[in-house]
Amino acid sequence: VGIHGEIDKLEVIEGDPEGHFRIRPSLKEGSLRKNEYNIEVLRLLDRESSPQGYNLTLRARDKGIPPRETFKSIVVQLTDLNDNAPVFDREEYEVNIPETAPVNSPVIKVKVTDADVGKNAEVVLEIVGGNEGKEFRINSDTGMLYTAVALDAEVKSYYTLTVSALDQGNVGSRKQTAAKIKINVIDTNDNDPVFDSPEAEVTINENEPAGTIVSRVQARDRDSGENSYISYAIDNLNPVPFEIDHFTGAIRTTQVLDYESMRREYVLKIRASDWGFPYRRQNEMQLKVRLKDVNDNRPQFEKVDCVCQVLRTPP
Repeated sequence: VGIHGEIDKLEVIEGDPEGHFRIRPSLKEGSLRKNEYNIEVLRLLDRESSPQGYNLTLRARDKGIPPRETFKSIVVQLTDLNDNAPVFDREEYEVNIPETAPVNSPVIKVKVTDADVGKNAEVVLEIVGGNEGKEFRINSDTGMLYTAVALDAEVKSYYTLTVSALDQGNVGSRKQTAAKIKINVIDTNDNDPVFDSPEAEVTINENEPAGTIVSRVQARDRDSGENSYISYAIDNLNPVPFEIDHFTGAIRTTQVLDYESMRREYVLKIRASDWGFPYRRQNEMQLKVRLKDVNDNRPQFEKVDCVCQVLRTPP
């Protein structure tokens, strides 16, 4: 009774080093309720910063002489709110993949974390942009991105995907974030050179000087880089009086051709080879060269000096 029964002070002495809580006397209808106190939140609480909550130690002291005191522990556990958005380990990813990669090939793995717990931390991954042709798919559980179709660098060699991460908190409080994945489809040597025409014919006059251009062939390759560079060669087994420029495809004579003493028709096998690695691709065409006669020979008598006898007819 008396001052020995009056509470002098109730305070937090341990477990709250940053001063998140305070103790105040309880109020009821404007007057103090005797010996009742409220533990109030003084500063913003963050479960992610203190996942274990708080273990407060309270000390109550009376006004007696000498004062006496007692202690009590109170555990404050923080309930998680969906106040954190999912976070990718990178805002932008970049990866190379060969165009020959089979369907369902792994491309890249993205990592997402969410500082919340429970449903608030469960994340669903989805490709929301840059995948109009459905070329890729993502595993929502593992974060692994896969090819969904066969890729073709000649059709499209670059993709920029937008991947969304959406947590599974209450519908009204769900949070979402996104990251970019840049995918370079690397060209491989998967296309043969193709000539404008598999067969061609050309006519050339005889007696033209050596080095005269007979024709020019051209092949194209749908690949890119060195896989599309082309060199040409004449692939006949037997020697022919022609040569080809390895880079331009221009075919020239190597000697003067004579209609009267040489072949009047040649069939050239032209080979086009790309510069691909680790192996080259090639294709062939046939070029038929016909030799045209020109008037380069005089008429010749069988004999130059002729002697003959003519019978005299009677008068």
